[in-house]
Order: sequence, then structure tokens, then C-alpha cells
Amino acid sequence: MTTPGPLPVPLPELDSRRLQKSSDAILGVLLLIAGAVTLWDFPNFIIPTQQADDASFGPAMVGRLLVGLGVCLLIRAAFVAPAPTRRWGGPALVGFVALIVMYLLVLRTWAEQRFMLLLGPAEFVAILVGQAAFALLLARRSRLRAAGMIALGLLLGMVGPDLATGRLRLTFGFEPLNDGIDYPFLFLAVFVVCDGLICLAAPSVLLSLYARQIAGWAAPRLALLVDIVMRLVAALAIAAALYYVYALDNRPSDIVLAVGLALFGVACRFLDWNRLLLVLACSQGVLIEENIRRSLMISRGDVTIFLARPITGGLLLVAAALVAIATIDSVMSRRRAPGQ
Repeated sequence: MTTPGPLPVPLPELDSRRLQKSSDAILGVLLLIAGAVTLWDFPNFIIPTQQADDASFGPAMVGRLLVGLGVCLLIRAAFVAPAPTRRWGGPALVGFVALIVMYLLVLRTWAEQRFMLLLGPAEFVAILVGQAAFALLLARRSRLRAAGMIALGLLLGMVGPDLATGRLRLTFGFEPLNDGIDYPFLFLAVFVVCDGLICLAAPSVLLSLYARQIAGWAAPRLALLVDIVMRLVAALAIAAALYYVYALDNRPSDIVLAVGLALFGVACRFLDWNRLLLVLACSQGVLIEENIRRSLMISRGDVTIFLARPITGGLLLVAAALVAIATIDSVMSRRRAPGQ
């Protein structure tokens, strides 16, 4: 006869008013702080189109975006009633995963080998902006918070040496940041180490956190043996991830950075912030900045370069349409919500 393990820990509902408002307020404050610190580190950045060759270009622009999104989140937390959270359904989730896999296969095979070679920096910018807009459209929960996580990921991707000038950016004297934050490092921290820490503390909590993301799912009751095995696997996963992080440069301070990012990941799990968008944006941050700067230097600061060719203008128009659709959908779902 087996001894039953602990019941799944009840967690606050994603659509509870208190959790939604707290999540908006905390993330809003975080984005404001990140934006203010960034702008304080680059106080002389004034005219973007005339400073494309400056190392402050990307961080200063993203810093302004962070401040704007932070203000919007705080306003929503203070004055706007939260809308019920929409969760993924099982078939929709399977379709989403299949769509992403198909997109990556096309991108890595046909598109990258034949199509990408014909594009200039402005076209790359349009494609990357379109990817971000598509990711925002697919967000099933708060799209404003999703936009905040995208902006924060872009900023993390710009930490470290500027590719053009070699100037260190946003490191604040902390040695592990001198080489930047690679997205595999960020993924290990905010997914593997983060989930490992939660599972090590309480496997039932980890299952409940994932179950509440999918419509109709509920975390099962764990047998004692399963509970023990999950804790053991979590401990091994944490150890393996941290060993990998340390082996990259043999610096104990890298472990400190990974643990710090993992604790941020824990906050993301409980406050319903999209970690996947954070990592994806981090992987594209430097690439977006580099191609925007190259485009503006080619055009000598003329922003119409992003509309000069039909393919660029068309892709940006599609991106704008995706953002508009996401915005309209969010507004309509709020209006359809009971009691709104």
C-alpha cells in the first residue's frame, strides 16, 4: 500500500482581480526602474536618427520604451478593472507548438539559405519587428505585460560590449555582465534553475503553476514516491545547469547571476509574466539594434529607408496590423467580460 503524497497546493486564480492588479503594478515599477537606470546610464542620447553610430543608441531607445510601458501598466493597475485571463486550450496549444516548429524549420532551411541573403538591414528589421508583433498576438494573457517582457528582454540582450565600438553597456561594474547575457544562459536561469527551485521546494506547486495555464487542466495528487523523484530530478537539473554556467568561464560570480535571474523567473511564474517572450526578445535584441543602426547609417539618419522598398514597407504594415488586431482583441475581450 502506497502512502499518498501531498495534495496540489491551491494557488490564486489567474483572473483574480488582486493578482492581476498586483502583477501589473509590480511589473510597471520594475520596468520604470529598468528604464530610468538605462536612461541615467546614457544621459546624452537625444536625437536617435543622428546617433545611430553611438553605443547608447539601442539601450536609450529601449529605456524610453520601458518607461512608457511601465507608466501604462501602473495606470491600468490603478484605474482599469482587469479582464478575465484567457488560457490555452489543449488543441490550440498543440497547434501553436506545431506552428512554431514549422516556422523554425522554414526559417532555418529554405528562408535562411535562399531568401535571407537577398535582404538588407532594413528588411531584417522589418522581419524581426514582425516576429515580435506575431508573438504579441499569440499571447493568451495580458498583452501589455507581454510587451513589457519583450522590452525587458531586448534590454537584457544589449547588456555587455557594443558590437561596433566595444564599449561596455549596462554592466555597472559587475564582471559576469561584461560578456553580455546570452539567451541560452538566460533560458537556463529563468526556466531550468527557476522551475528546479520551485520543484525542489514543492513539486505540487510547480504542477499547479503549469496546470493553471491550460483551460480545463488540474494538477493531480502526487504519490509520495513521485514527489521524492521529482525533487531529486529538480536537484540534478539545478546542479547540471549551474555547472554548465560555471564551466563557460570558470567564474563563481556567473552562478550568482544565474541564481538571481532564476529568482526573477520565480516571480514571473507566480505573477504570470511571460518568460518565453523574455528569452526570445533577448536572443533578438542585439540583432535588431545592429540592423537599425546600419540602416540609419546607410540612409544618413533618414527613417524612410524602412519604407523605401515594398518588401520592407509591406512587412512593417503587416506588423502594425498584427499589433492592431491584438489591441482590438484585448479591448473586445474586456468588453465581453461579465460585469465590465
